Amino acid sequence: MLPLGEEQSFKTDLRYFDSDSDGKNGDIGYRFNNNGGYAKTPGEVDNKTWSAMFTYSFRGHSILVGHQSVSDDGGFVWLNQGNVVDGRNRPEGNGGTAFYLFTDAIVGNFSRAGEQTMFGQYAYDFAKIGVPGLKTSISYLTGDDIKDVRGGDDHKEWERDMRIDYIIQTGPLKGFGTTVRHGTYRSDGSALADTDQTRVIFNYSYSFL
Repeated sequence: MLPLGEEQSFKTDLRYFDSDSDGKNGDIGYRFNNNGGYAKTPGEVDNKTWSAMFTYSFRGHSILVGHQSVSDDGGFVWLNQGNVVDGRNRPEGNGGTAFYLFTDAIVGNFSRAGEQTMFGQYAYDFAKIGVPGLKTSISYLTGDDIKDVRGGDDHKEWERDMRIDYIIQTGPLKGFGTTVRHGTYRSDGSALADTDQTRVIFNYSYSFL
């Protein structure tokens, strides 16, 4: 992080991942890679992913922009627990999987083979105007050049996420927090198809010290 003056800063975050392994990716029953088992070379689990994010903060405001590039050998590799489905086998959301990429959003993860993603976010901390504990943000991600097992190479997807967080600062409920998140996802080549999700999360932190 680079201090720029009073209540200003500029932060850079760069990440690079290199996965290289033999396996059965692409074979029926072993399609564990994240876009239907696509692999440029069947039986290999190869991927190189890099991402860069830049954040400028000023008096409670925070503006973030970034880019992520996934190689076209195969999708980004991670331990995948699958998706939660309803009674009609329709996806209802993520089943608990998370990984160390900036693009791990509410609905999508923008980590499929060949995908090039631009993303941005605006956030504000209301403590700067006398409301400590209240924060809000809105973000947008758009990815293209996605490869799939059918030989396509120009699928696209985008997502818009909004979030409000509030943590009670004083009194008997001090540390009790509420988060409301809403995600809108659209794609022309994903099992998620068009998805809208709203999540309400309650959490409580207590220090025993």
